[in-house]
Amino acid sequence: MYGRCMQHPYDPIKFFSPSSNCLKGFFYITFFIHKTAIKSFWSVFLQNLTCFGPLLLFSTNQISRIPNMRQFITSTLTITLILFFWSGLTQMLPWGVPSTQNVNTQSISAQTEHFQVEQLTKLEAGSLVTPAFDDLFQNKISTLTTDDSFSWIITKPLEYYNPMQYFTIEILTQFLVAILLSWMLILTATLRTTQRVQINVLGAILAAVAVYGQMMNWWGMPAIYALGASFNLLIGCALASFVSAKWIIKRSYKVGWLVIYDR
Repeated sequence: MYGRCMQHPYDPIKFFSPSSNCLKGFFYITFFIHKTAIKSFWSVFLQNLTCFGPLLLFSTNQISRIPNMRQFITSTLTITLILFFWSGLTQMLPWGVPSTQNVNTQSISAQTEHFQVEQLTKLEAGSLVTPAFDDLFQNKISTLTTDDSFSWIITKPLEYYNPMQYFTIEILTQFLVAILLSWMLILTATLRTTQRVQINVLGAILAAVAVYGQMMNWWGMPAIYALGASFNLLIGCALASFVSAKWIIKRSYKVGWLVIYDR
């Protein structure tokens, strides 16, 4: 066949004639390539069929949006609620915020109800600080050095800690965190659920070390507070990521025009 093809390599009429061995060889090679590709496709398909759940067939809209916007929004709202309630629940744990010392030097006429916390140390008004302290430190991040100590002070007016404003800012903060966690789950949608959760937890560890590590070093933040707040952050992130990866932004795998979702 090779010799006969070489006799008219540039003659298209003879090359494509029905009796041409070159044309027959071309068809044989093409059929073999397609047969091999189809066999490989079904091999991959059958291997993954045992590991994945329901198939979504011939759905071009779903293929172009994996995961889709509805899943992203649902994941963001779900993670926001989980993190918000988790942050409230952790306020009762013995580490983190409950490990702080609470001192009150308000006069009787200026008592603030929502600052009446447990383990409160009450001092006489003016016994620890004077009005000059508020004038000098209010709305500032300051350091105070005495003969025996160094303090890092953040001072805000009492109106700043309005409960409704606090909860509003808290839920907005958790909403931003939820957007980032959901985005990371989308970017890792082809990985296993455990791997996706581990990646998000690693991101939380990075944030905790970068923020609380510096505060422990430069500002002397107590280890029980930093480690406690970090632990709360990691557990909340792991729980929220697992819920979303398992039931909302599920693992997806694309084989040609097939989209396979994990169970």
